[in-house]
Parts: sequence; C-alpha cells; structure tokens
Amino acid sequence: MLDDLKSHYDKKDMKLFYATAERVLRIKHGNPVVKAVINESGEVTNDRVEVDKLIAEYFENVYKKPETSI
Repeated sequence: MLDDLKSHYDKKDMKLFYATAERVLRIKHGNPVVKAVINESGEVTNDRVEVDKLIAEYFENVYKKPETSI
C-alpha cells in the first residue's frame, strides 16, 4: 500500500493518493485541522486566510466535474 501511495504521489494523481491514504494512515483526532500548507512558491505558510484559500482551491480542482466533448 505504501508503494501505491508513492506511485500516486509521483504521478500527481491526488484523488487516488488520498483514497489510498485513507485506508493506510490513521488519524487519531476526530476532526483534524490544517494549520499550515506549502504555497505555490514552495514556502510553508500558516496565514489562516491563505491556508483556507489554498485548501478551497485544491478541493475545487479535485472535485471539479470533468469536461466532456461531444
């Protein structure tokens, strides 16, 4: 399973990465809170507004409806 995690991460397939991670990793807190993220420039930020914005943008892309061409 850990090899699958690395494979999905290397391929930038974050949907499968997180689906696999949910089966492998154990979260000990009932409601985990993200307090810091790595922004586009590769720096760790803990600014609440920027963290919330980056998380919202990430999930918009993850759950975006795929475009279909007819």
